[in-house]
Amino acid sequence: MKNGNFNSKRASGRSLLVGAALLALVVPLAGFAQDACEIPLFVKQNLVGANVMIMADNSGSMNEATYHLDYDSHTTYSGNFNTTSTYFVSKNRVLEPNDFNWSFPSSPSASLVCSDNGEDGRYSGNYLNWIYFHATPEQRAAIPQVTRIQVLKEVLSEIIQRSARLDFGLTVFNNNNGGNIIGKCGVNHTSLLAQIAGITANTWTPLGEAAETVLDYFAYDGPDAAIQVPCQYNFQIIVTDGEPTMDLDVSGYLQDADGDGRDPGNCESIGSDLSNNYDCSDHLDDVVWWMQHRDLRPDMDGDQNVVTYVVGFHENIQLLQDTADNGDGLFFYAENAVQLARSIEYAVQDILRRISAGSAVAVVSTERGTDDRLYRGKFMPIDWDGYLESYALPYSDGDAAVWEAGQILADRNTPRRIFTGLGDTEYPFDAGSADNLKAAMNIATVEMAEMVIDWGRGENVAGLRDRRGWVLGDIVHSTPVVVGAPSDFVVSESYQEFQAAHAGRDKIVYVGSNGGMLHAFDAVSGDERWAFVPEFALPAFEVMADSSYCHKYSCDQTVSVKDLLINGAWRTVLIGGGREGGSSLFALDVTAPDSPSLMWQVNLPNDKTFHSEVEMVVIGGSPVALVGSGLDVDTGEALLYAYDVRDGAFLGERVLSTTTKSRNKATRPAPVDLNLDGNVDVIYIADHLGSLWRFDTANSPDPSGWHKTELYAGDDQITADPVVAFGPNGNVFVYFGTGAYMEDTDMVTVEQQYFVCVFDDNSGQTYDKGDLRNQTSTISDVTSDNGWYVALWNQEGERVTEQAVVVAENVIFTSFAPTLDACVAGGSSYLYQMRYDDGGVPDYEDMEDPEDRSVDLGEGIASYPVVDLTEGTVVVQSSDASIKVQPIASLYQRLQVRSWQESYDHVAPVTPADGQVQ
Repeated sequence: MKNGNFNSKRASGRSLLVGAALLALVVPLAGFAQDACEIPLFVKQNLVGANVMIMADNSGSMNEATYHLDYDSHTTYSGNFNTTSTYFVSKNRVLEPNDFNWSFPSSPSASLVCSDNGEDGRYSGNYLNWIYFHATPEQRAAIPQVTRIQVLKEVLSEIIQRSARLDFGLTVFNNNNGGNIIGKCGVNHTSLLAQIAGITANTWTPLGEAAETVLDYFAYDGPDAAIQVPCQYNFQIIVTDGEPTMDLDVSGYLQDADGDGRDPGNCESIGSDLSNNYDCSDHLDDVVWWMQHRDLRPDMDGDQNVVTYVVGFHENIQLLQDTADNGDGLFFYAENAVQLARSIEYAVQDILRRISAGSAVAVVSTERGTDDRLYRGKFMPIDWDGYLESYALPYSDGDAAVWEAGQILADRNTPRRIFTGLGDTEYPFDAGSADNLKAAMNIATVEMAEMVIDWGRGENVAGLRDRRGWVLGDIVHSTPVVVGAPSDFVVSESYQEFQAAHAGRDKIVYVGSNGGMLHAFDAVSGDERWAFVPEFALPAFEVMADSSYCHKYSCDQTVSVKDLLINGAWRTVLIGGGREGGSSLFALDVTAPDSPSLMWQVNLPNDKTFHSEVEMVVIGGSPVALVGSGLDVDTGEALLYAYDVRDGAFLGERVLSTTTKSRNKATRPAPVDLNLDGNVDVIYIADHLGSLWRFDTANSPDPSGWHKTELYAGDDQITADPVVAFGPNGNVFVYFGTGAYMEDTDMVTVEQQYFVCVFDDNSGQTYDKGDLRNQTSTISDVTSDNGWYVALWNQEGERVTEQAVVVAENVIFTSFAPTLDACVAGGSSYLYQMRYDDGGVPDYEDMEDPEDRSVDLGEGIASYPVVDLTEGTVVVQSSDASIKVQPIASLYQRLQVRSWQESYDHVAPVTPADGQVQ
């Protein structure tokens, strides 16, 4: 081979060109900042890091320069260079043909490069003939300024940094003697990236021997073993640009393991042009066959195997295809930097799909209220596809969905109606609004904003994340809410007229998705009527559209819907927020379900996410939106906020508590209308520190005048929203569970948690657990007590994080206990049913002992209980996508209200300012 060594000055900007070129390949939206991956905690609980060992070819041929996209390596090009020779370049420099041989022409010139870590860059004579004698000036000016090893290192670094769920390792060739594992699976990224940067391409290519090194690594069962648990996934990605050389030393038990009769083979038999003196072999596919078809860890339950992917970089021999086939993986052939980046990316995507396909489909809780349908949202981790399903009631195990809105939306061939707003000004969410929206979207140019908006609407846009035809974003914490004809019990002639006018109103399912939208779906057909993008969600779109997207919350909260008297007219108002996706609220008028209008948008004062759902009430004749503040790890405050529903005006706030501990927040408020006059008299709300607070409104919407009382003082964290019921003696019973499940640290807490009922007799006293009756194992009379509690008894770490429901003289709630078993889906859940007045055993069928008050729902996180009054059942769904149905532990008769006035003719209505009775 000809060797042209030139000591000219290294060209400036080479590293920048490498990074910029590959960043454009791997991360098309260069400049879009990627936020930290926000994975739902109950998915993260079951995230066992998948091992991905990368075998990176560091043989000398990886110093060859990458080809221009227009160069065809299968064509022999005429010119002065020997097409079968390799030419070497030791420094970056602009060179002419006669720099290689004085007899060659002195023009044209081309910029050529060396490789990494002092290695010469390599150019085939055929490629140099194309560059100097066939390429156009434009093509010659665009010759890639990188070698194969530089491309590989850059691509690997990019992919590793944005694939947080995968535990990458790194193996290179140990010259002519097997492999060298320079990074074990799961090593921290900083260390692994440093190892990648230090790779020097100067070895032979012992592929089969190196694969045996990887096999031994996965088969090791001692300390620091690669395979930690039986359910762990294990993968290998082999990236090579050459045939196996110096590759005869493979263990006898592995030779011809696949039975193809080709072992050991030689260079000629595998289709190589190399001399047999290079010790080529056919061992690679046999070693990989063993890794896939034999149990590498017989000491563990099940079979522990390795799936292998192969990327042939400028190499396409049959052995590489056979290797991928034997490893149950995929083979990719790449001729240039673009194809290499895409090949490794596709391999990683296939790995993620395999992991996702084996994981439980995570789901959220069912629709609130009663209906003849059951609606549930769910999502698929990794791809973050959302689904909304409708089931007929009564539900039986295995029933098929009546419809699924995600598929209906994906199949849609008519334009969608999507709108957004800046403040209270509406804009269509389409490319025509890009100039108005780009600043709020954190996008610099109109052109890029147009692309991202088109992508957000569901279109395929070159360079942006491929959604594979699926449009609906993941539905995680937003519970579907069904709104049909007005049905509130309001003693008002004007409301009765409102009911009559909208008696035929279509039933709509409202649900938020982390695709940045609130969706309105037809409850009968599953068609999307419209979607709304809140202002706080606009910046999420440039993140979601990035090809390196992991997961980000946006419209993640359940909306609240209520009929309210707004400026003299009854309207149906919807208020939503972001939960973890944002610290803002928005209000829509959805009185006419096909003509929604934006009322207002506000940012919460403390700018904290995880705020509560909104509770809309009437206080002193004014419509008020109440919300508990979000998770505060800075000042440790928990607050109650109040807003005027009519225009979003901030009415004020009240501090519940402050702490020097790590965090605090407030639950959703629980309002009570004591005298049934349509105005809220008392508001109950809990904080994260364990206290339950009571506010007396004094019939004023101004929070500054509300009287505050600490009704219950505890030291157990409260995140479950309190629920209230009237006791037989006129007291208000307030129920809540304790425990938290919001942050990573909550996954391993094992403190005893409780379910509590406090009796509020309006005495102004503060109670603690010692003032309540312990009804855990022995049931006693509570007539003279201030409430009762039970210590959750099923499992260590069990806690209550969902709101309870009171029905048929029972209080019903679910609990959840995380697991430290990496192969169990998140944990286990239980359903409790107790008498609402004393926590005792319901008088129902064979329920006799205190422990009969709970049933095991199995693995997964249970939703809060939804009551099907028609069938007398409780419906609960789990994060493993299963739906559980249990009978209500009570014999009851359904109440049918035939005449409001006949049933409540002792109530004296209050006349508000507009003269209408509410």
